[in-house]
Order: sequence, then C-alpha cells, then structure tokens
Amino acid sequence: MSKTPVSSFEAGVVAALGAVSLYLRSRPDYDAAELQKYVNFFKNAVQDGADKAAYVLPLDAVGGDLSNVEQAIKNGVGARPR
Repeated sequence: MSKTPVSSFEAGVVAALGAVSLYLRSRPDYDAAELQKYVNFFKNAVQDGADKAAYVLPLDAVGGDLSNVEQAIKNGVGARPR
C-alpha cells in the first residue's frame, strides 16, 4: 500500500477530524451504523479522475477504525506537548 502525501495542514485537518470522531464515539448516544452510512455515502461520491486515496483519508479519520488511537490515548501517548 502506498502512502498518500499530505501537507502539514492536511495532516492537521485529518487529526482534527479524528479527534471529533473519537469524541462522538465517547458519547452515550453514538450510533456507529448511522455515522458509517454517511461516511460510505461520501466515499462512494468520489469523482472520476480524483485521487481516491487522498479523498477517503479524511473520511477514514471520521468513520474508520481508530482503536489504535484510542489505545494510544489510554496509554498516555501524546499527552505531553513536544
């Protein structure tokens, strides 16, 4: 699998979307199936000729498996500023 090059700004936006998604997942009324329905809608709406890997990157930050990030947070990774 090749990596999708992203700028620092794009990486920050993807990280912010991941943070929002993790917050939503922590809520008692979180509905994974409902969120995935919307994420899949937009994943299927990629235009012809678009860089699909780049297009789905932020969608994966919202609807993808973030269990590794959740575990890292529980372990205190990134808890202190660099």
